[in-house]
Amino acid sequence: MGVFVIICICYCGNGKGYKDGIDERAFPYYEKFIEGFKIKEIKEYIKLFSDNEFVFDLDTPKAGPRMKKLANSLRDKTTDVLINKALYIISNFPKSKLSKISLDSSYQEAIKYI
Repeated sequence: MGVFVIICICYCGNGKGYKDGIDERAFPYYEKFIEGFKIKEIKEYIKLFSDNEFVFDLDTPKAGPRMKKLANSLRDKTTDVLINKALYIISNFPKSKLSKISLDSSYQEAIKYI
């Protein structure tokens, strides 16, 4: 697993425990790393939704919305239509179903050409 994957998981937390599973002291560092994401990292991020470890906590009330917010914010980093379509699908996927997005045909179609 790449560093950027760990950063995304830590940024979104697990929705459990103190501060909803996020290390608040480290949170600004996660944000700084994410600001440095380029197209390569964004493409990898999009494809990670088929990884069971990556999506494990995404149905929790806090982690899922944070992951969707992250997808939405990454849309500002690229003008690539295909990448933005996939990020749009992630950021607008129904609540408490984000961990199953890889089974969705619209997601599957969107990532085909990424």
